[in-house]
Amino acid sequence: MPKTIFEKPRKYDKLAALLRGNAFTQGKSYIDIGTMINCHQNTVVARFKHPENFTLDEVTRLGRGLNIPIEELRQAIQY
Repeated sequence: MPKTIFEKPRKYDKLAALLRGNAFTQGKSYIDIGTMINCHQNTVVARFKHPENFTLDEVTRLGRGLNIPIEELRQAIQY
């Protein structure tokens, strides 16, 4: 029987899941998110694929725009 290899969770997956989940439940599109962080929707897609590329400014803008409490953001960031 073949072995199943699970991918190791990446460092910023929890942050991306928090941001993407809140955006989804609030009905926000990539265009809306791009407006929040002042970038194109393609950049937003790239950021969610590689959440380590989010800047601190982008994370704080998204937190405010999506009404995510700062404590939840802090818990999602690992270092």
